[in-house]
Amino acid sequence: MHNYDFILQTLDQYVTPNRKKHILSVYETAKNIVWDQNRPDLLEKAEIAALLHDISKNFSYTLQLDVIKKHALPVTSEDLETLEVLHAFTGAAVAKELFPGLVDDAIYDAIFYHCTGKENMSLLEKILFIADYIEPNRSYESCVKVRCFYQQNKESENVLDQAVYLILEETIDYLTRKKEKINSRTIQARNDYIQKQESLKNADTAFTERNEN
Repeated sequence: MHNYDFILQTLDQYVTPNRKKHILSVYETAKNIVWDQNRPDLLEKAEIAALLHDISKNFSYTLQLDVIKKHALPVTSEDLETLEVLHAFTGAAVAKELFPGLVDDAIYDAIFYHCTGKENMSLLEKILFIADYIEPNRSYESCVKVRCFYQQNKESENVLDQAVYLILEETIDYLTRKKEKINSRTIQARNDYIQKQESLKNADTAFTERNEN
C-alpha cells in the first residue's frame, strides 16, 4: 500500500510503541483474512482500517469527549459508561479528519464498530472486528480460542460470521463475569446472529417438511 509509510509516520504522533505493535499485528492479520477469503478487492480498505483503528486509543477521557463534541458523534450516554469502546468512535472521526482522501464511509464504519460490533455487519467490518480480536499478540484465553477456531476453519464458507458470533459471545461472557457494563450494540449484534440462525433453522425445517409430504 503506497500510503503505508505516511500513515505510520502519523501514527507515531498519536500512539505509544506498545499500541503501535498491536496495530501492526492487526494490520497483518487483516491482510491474511482478506487473502484467506479471496477478497483482494478489499485489501487496501482493510489495510487502512487496520492501521487507523486505534489511532485515538491513547487519548485521555477528556480528549475523547472533545472529539465527540467536535464531530457531533452519535455517542449515547450508555457509550460514555463503557469507556473501553470510546476510542472506536473517536478513532473513526480522527482518522477521517487526518486522512479525508483515504477514509471513506466503509472504512469509517469499520473503525467505528470495531469494538462493539453491530447488526448486519459488512464484510470489511467483520474483517477488522475479527483481526483486532485474534491478532497473535493477544494472549487472553478467549482470543486464543477464537484464533484457533478461525485458523482451523478459515476455508469454511461461513467462518467470518461464526468467528464474529464467537467473539460477541466471549465478550458478553467476559464482561458478565467481571460484572462490567455491556454495550447494547454488542448485545444487539449477538442477538442479530441468533435470530438469523433461527431463521435458517426454520427455513431448513420447512423445506424438509415440504419435501417429506
